[in-house]
Amino acid sequence: MKFECIAAFTSKSPSKTYNEDQAICTDYLAAVIDGASPLVNDLQAKLRTRWLVDEIVSELISLKGDLRSGLNDLIDSLRSKYELKFGFPSNVGKYELPSAAASITKLNAEGLEYAVFADSPLVITFKGGGEKVITDDSIKELDQVVVNRIEELMAEGLSFNEALKEVRPILRKNREMMCIGYSVIAPLGECKRNFIYGKMNLESVEYLALMSDGMARLVDTYGFFRSYREMMLYGIENGFGDLLRILREIEREDEGVKVFKRVSVYDDASLVVLRPSP
Repeated sequence: MKFECIAAFTSKSPSKTYNEDQAICTDYLAAVIDGASPLVNDLQAKLRTRWLVDEIVSELISLKGDLRSGLNDLIDSLRSKYELKFGFPSNVGKYELPSAAASITKLNAEGLEYAVFADSPLVITFKGGGEKVITDDSIKELDQVVVNRIEELMAEGLSFNEALKEVRPILRKNREMMCIGYSVIAPLGECKRNFIYGKMNLESVEYLALMSDGMARLVDTYGFFRSYREMMLYGIENGFGDLLRILREIEREDEGVKVFKRVSVYDDASLVVLRPSP
């Protein structure tokens, strides 16, 4: 058994200087890594997110053995490398650290192993129809608090960008919950074991899709597609570039965030679509 990679791409947010995502697909491993920058006004701190995402990908590609143990070792390794490269003050706030959501799949002799961190969904579609979505919804509950407050501030006359500045303390408070209130990959020991992990047989699986929350918006925020399966099949039939075109058009037409409530106008968008192949 191996993976047949149908699509693997990432698209930088039009509002960002750097793409904080990565998407990889090999015969035995696939992953989408969705980086989250520190909530500080420091370009060098933000570049640490790019470093973190690159390190995660490098470690994943060289990962041996089972996925769960490998990910725990990866987090330990990130902690050591981060401290060596950037230092690690004892009073550092979690909002000052880079982190990443992720969706990861790995083939082994028994079938498929998967791991999901935060809101990067893993979508499994089945040959007889239907889909299963695996994601950590805890972070969405925290995001909703921010969205609700932004909506209140905009109703008082603030623009979206003005409201976003006002909710920064809430965003930082939420970020302090990472690895405790929601799962992420970060250079913190407490992130170990605190993620969704599972195994499954691939006999009835049609497709697997791994994506960042920026790509998932087409379903869960904008409702352009009724299901992730519908979105995948559209991409296969019409080209995945067309999915990106639709996504960016919706975001551009709602730059004032008047129609679709969210915590950023644009976001990096990444997707891997594959199918099991004998």
